Amino acid sequence: VVNVLNRQANLVLRNNRIGKNRARGILVSTGGQVLVEDNYFHTPGSAIRISGGVDFWYESGPVSRVLIRNNVFDHCKYGVWGRSVIDAVCVDSEQRDSSAPYHGTIAIVDNKFKTHTSELLTAYRVNYLIFKRNIIKAEPYGSQKPDESIKLSVTDVRLAAVSDNKLSGSKEVLVAEER
Repeated sequence: VVNVLNRQANLVLRNNRIGKNRARGILVSTGGQVLVEDNYFHTPGSAIRISGGVDFWYESGPVSRVLIRNNVFDHCKYGVWGRSVIDAVCVDSEQRDSSAPYHGTIAIVDNKFKTHTSELLTAYRVNYLIFKRNIIKAEPYGSQKPDESIKLSVTDVRLAAVSDNKLSGSKEVLVAEER
């Protein structure tokens, strides 16, 4: 008997320009190791969506380890798709029966965000979330003015480490735990 759970694809996404597509930049949904680095994102929806769907689309399962580093996120979320520039969620229908971690470790480090939206990150049912050493510059985009604060929305995240981020153009980075 072959245990297919031990055979998860790894992903390395490096040195790409991602934009001019509709709903999102990339969808990450593999149990293998994921590295997203040195990319440029300019997307009308979320630049990165990490998701496993159990209610409609039935997209793949949880991620184990994701490292997002040294990327440029240039005014992503200028359209209507997605909740944040980076969405790391478990789609578990309308009935939330569990708050247990669905995803493993997600690290977002050493990136540059140029943004007009306050919603930088949404994390739901993540075991360990790291958000550090990012440069965040809030500035206008077309007719859209930057928000007063930048928001990291976390729900049912076991441990969140947010540190050493640099912010300009907004007053503060808010880490908001939502229910």
